[in-house]
Amino acid sequence: MYYSFTTLTTLGYGDIVPKNYKVMMFSNLEAIIGQMYSAIVLARLVGLYTAEEMSKTDD
Repeated sequence: MYYSFTTLTTLGYGDIVPKNYKVMMFSNLEAIIGQMYSAIVLARLVGLYTAEEMSKTDD
């Protein structure tokens, strides 16, 4: 849990380091997915807000 949280938030590893090549690749993939997930959720929320504001001004 700690390792995944550190990877998803891209805080970095000061106390643990992946030593296996496969684990390093999965860590990189998890970090990329974590950043993309945050960006997609934020874009979706902004899109919903702007769509709501646009519908209010049309009335």
